[in-house]
Amino acid sequence: MNPIDVVFSQRQRAILGLVISGFGYKEIAAQFRISVRTVESHMEQMRFKVNARTTAQLIAMVCLLSPAR
Repeated sequence: MNPIDVVFSQRQRAILGLVISGFGYKEIAAQFRISVRTVESHMEQMRFKVNARTTAQLIAMVCLLSPAR
């Protein structure tokens, strides 16, 4: 099993996937019908879970932990 699947919730993985794809927080919030602050909160929680200081670090860690597809 992918470590990311264990650490992050399904919603967090979906949000992170959209961020990686280049979507902004406002666009993601509209797509999920949640507030921008909720998107920010999910990103903050994910950074905390893997001890990343920035979104770029979070994405780098996810890329390193995820198996090649």
